[in-house]
Amino acid sequence: MEQDGLDSWSRLPEDVVLRVLTRLPIPHLFRARTVCKQWNALTSTPEFLAMCSARHAPYFPVVISRRFYMGDLGICFLGNDSQGGNDLFRVFFGYDHEAQAWQKLPPFDFLPHEARIPVASAGGLICFRGTSRLFLCNPVARSFLELPAITYKWPPSVSVHILVESSAFKVIIVGKIRHNFVTDSFRSIAIYESVTKAWRVVDAPHPAKVFSYGPTAAVCGNSIYCEAICHCGQLGVMAYDVQSETWNPVLHEIPSDERGEYQLTQVV
Repeated sequence: MEQDGLDSWSRLPEDVVLRVLTRLPIPHLFRARTVCKQWNALTSTPEFLAMCSARHAPYFPVVISRRFYMGDLGICFLGNDSQGGNDLFRVFFGYDHEAQAWQKLPPFDFLPHEARIPVASAGGLICFRGTSRLFLCNPVARSFLELPAITYKWPPSVSVHILVESSAFKVIIVGKIRHNFVTDSFRSIAIYESVTKAWRVVDAPHPAKVFSYGPTAAVCGNSIYCEAICHCGQLGVMAYDVQSETWNPVLHEIPSDERGEYQLTQVV
């Protein structure tokens, strides 16, 4: 009976099957991919992912690492990588706005071992940091892109900028950059563009007596907002315009607070 059902689906035009599958809730979509190779391939195409993205509200992703600490003793338990793939991130949840509930999604076992720390996300893509490379992955398509090696001085701030009109993207590092391992070639901005598939280093001088500071950044519109510090020690936020590739000279001061660290995020 099950085989007869599959035969009936196989007789349908591909565009009809495509439209039906886009109506599935995201958790059901992952299960549908295991039905046959054709569905798995069909639901991984750029056309399907674009249709799915337009139909479904974006998921709010939460990645839970298997590396954690137990109690006050500080005992560290590490994920087991012996099974292949990156076993460190075995638990992945997404908040389903339609069901108004958290849904457990397939783990990140398709990522290489080196991809350890999530550092940025945008438009359904999550960027992971390795030793000397960044990895951009699509959890729904279960695919990843290993970006060319680039050396940066920790801590940089990493952000992903999606060009909606063309579906292209940029990965932007703000910090001390050494490109192609050339001595004394430290700059402030490195940009990876999906169109050229290469990094380029940008000379973008900071405003006078203001320096980028800290590993966090938030993307809003065409600007990247980074933590900054001025010559007097005051912390603030300054913006980097992605299109003009210049810094906004305005430094928005952050109220003094000795209770903890700051974390930039986009809320609207």
